Amino acid sequence: MRVKEALKKCIKPVGVVFIIMLVVVSCVPGDTIVSDVSIVNFVDVDELGHNSSSEVIDSKETFYNTLTPDEQDYVQMLKLSGSLPVAMRIDGTITRQKKGFGMDGFHYNLLMLFAEYLEVPVEINLSSFNRYFENDGFIPSDIKVNENIRYTPDAFDDSLMLVDNLTIMPWRKKLMDFIEIIPVSVVIMTTDDLIINDLQELNGLEVAVTASTSYASIMEDLIKTYDLDIKVNYVSDSHRAKIMMLEGGADFVFRDSNTAFYEAVNNERFNVSFSVSKPDSIGWAVEKDNQVLKSIGEKFIRYTIETGELEDLWVKEYGIPFRAYSDILRVMDYTNKN
Repeated sequence: MRVKEALKKCIKPVGVVFIIMLVVVSCVPGDTIVSDVSIVNFVDVDELGHNSSSEVIDSKETFYNTLTPDEQDYVQMLKLSGSLPVAMRIDGTITRQKKGFGMDGFHYNLLMLFAEYLEVPVEINLSSFNRYFENDGFIPSDIKVNENIRYTPDAFDDSLMLVDNLTIMPWRKKLMDFIEIIPVSVVIMTTDDLIINDLQELNGLEVAVTASTSYASIMEDLIKTYDLDIKVNYVSDSHRAKIMMLEGGADFVFRDSNTAFYEAVNNERFNVSFSVSKPDSIGWAVEKDNQVLKSIGEKFIRYTIETGELEDLWVKEYGIPFRAYSDILRVMDYTNKN
């Protein structure tokens, strides 16, 4: 039975404590999924507030009043079920262990804010990235090109949302719907004193890039379109490309903009230059037919843009305000999004 169907049958009361539950999911030989359930944290509702108690209450009420009757009924159904189950990964800006105790990460903190606004506990099912797209444990080899493939991914068996840096792509939209959060694009990242201001300054430099990836395609298009003289070093993965650059074997690499800024915040040797691709968007995912939760999520993102809370979390994680970030991506100021 899928989570959404079970939701309608649950009538457990909810107290004033947020229970954050981690269900550890990992893939082992034979595609066996191993789960271990443990309650890792208890957070009182009042401690989750980012403002004074009265401001938090007013903000919650204002947000709740933006919801339609169907959306308010859905929130009440979540409360009766006992939790909002979501799938996440332990990975950098998604969710990570804090030094000492607790969890951190842009998406984790944004999820906690979402739960705070809904006044619903969160159950986190840790997942592999592949499971977001698997159908009975496998991803069809032609999923990206076959327009007739449609299914509900395995991750939705126990989760209502996939909370991650999910780039919104046409083939993924066949499987799920998205709550758009912020634009992303591919940028050039360098180290130390090397700052690149335009494409022509790439002439004579060396790049490290993973073969047969979107980064490699972008690089090849740039070389062909602008007749650039760049020495290409193909490597096995993006991590190896970054290490090669740090060790002096390459002058620059390509990174997704949000990843690049996160790495620059955590390593003063990294510099982020300019965008070399059209912007896409990252977002959280819901099942194709769960339009009510999608709408609630979209209203939450718009609302927290207006209150400044989303930007606060973004700056904390990535070290750059929306306006400056938008300038680098060459998109309109994201704070003006309607």
